Amino acid sequence: MLERTIEGLANAGIREIAILTYHKEEKIKEVLSTRGARGPHITFVHQERLLGTADALRSCEKWLKGESSFLVIHGDDYYSKRGIAKFLAAVDGLDDQAVATADSDDPSRFGSLEIDRGAVVSIHEKVTSNGPAKVNAALYHLSSSIFRILKSVRPSARGEYELTDAVNQSIRTGNSLRAIPLAKNDWHGVTYPWDLLIANQIELQNMNRSRGKGGVERGASIAGPVAIGKGATIKSGSYIEGPAVIGENSLIGPNSYIRPFTSIGSNCKVGAGCEVKASILMNNSHVPHLSYVGDSILGEGCSLGAGTITANLRFDDSSVLSMVRGELVNSRRRKLGAILGDGVRTGINVSIFPGVKLGAGARIWPGVSVRRDVPRGATVRENA
Repeated sequence: MLERTIEGLANAGIREIAILTYHKEEKIKEVLSTRGARGPHITFVHQERLLGTADALRSCEKWLKGESSFLVIHGDDYYSKRGIAKFLAAVDGLDDQAVATADSDDPSRFGSLEIDRGAVVSIHEKVTSNGPAKVNAALYHLSSSIFRILKSVRPSARGEYELTDAVNQSIRTGNSLRAIPLAKNDWHGVTYPWDLLIANQIELQNMNRSRGKGGVERGASIAGPVAIGKGATIKSGSYIEGPAVIGENSLIGPNSYIRPFTSIGSNCKVGAGCEVKASILMNNSHVPHLSYVGDSILGEGCSLGAGTITANLRFDDSSVLSMVRGELVNSRRRKLGAILGDGVRTGINVSIFPGVKLGAGARIWPGVSVRRDVPRGATVRENA
């Protein structure tokens, strides 16, 4: 998502980008350094401590010295390239500050906006949901005057310095904040793991044709738009319904069924008699034999034993719940499978219940039914 946001900014004409880093800083630098001379110039700014978004922006004051205005965008939300371009076009030559807005059915997860005649009056953080509302899409056009206000921001109830508090103070001192609406599917806030499935679906909906350099054996069928990476092979008897993506050097089949809104990374294998539906398989993950993966996410390097099943529908047909920080959260999804961290391995005939998360490196022994989350690196030998 970070790479495609950078691409969106570059396509819209941005040439200088600072990325605030802290968690997995070296990994981020490693991945983005491969861009070489392509695209905008990237500077990495280290945030010394995790004290909130206002503190993060403060870390960029030196880098932004001499700039009268600039953009701020979240690195971990989904933004369409079209939405980024629309926002930049709207603020081009604009003296006022501005924020992108979006419609949300669950404003409790985001900052809801009070808007009057096209200007934001106030941002209310994570209020109790009472129906659809306009929310903050975390894409700002700000002026350098914000840095004076940042110095006076006090910690919020959760002990962090919030950028929204600084923006509210700026509005109260007379600075206008224009509301720039984004179209449906131009933004999706990524809070929970299953939000990645929604972002993936939004992105794949934009595919309108098949493309790729991989090989498709006689007897394999492709329906709808499917992108097949270089070196990938679709073996006989397999059926792929697009929109879908098959990464480089991946092997599909024989006799596999890949259903719409599935993204499979590089060096993956989906083997004989397997079905994958509306899921994300990250690089180097293997689903070799007779397994079902539905509405699920497999991190890098996962390996599922023959007959592993990710259940994605509750028996009572109600919304799937998932544990987050010790509390059950309603995913608002009727279908949600499993979330597997990097390097998870399952034995044969493992069943994973809807909404269950397996921590990175977890090991699940053969025949086990997993009904609740498994911690990172844990081994489960009996039904849990």
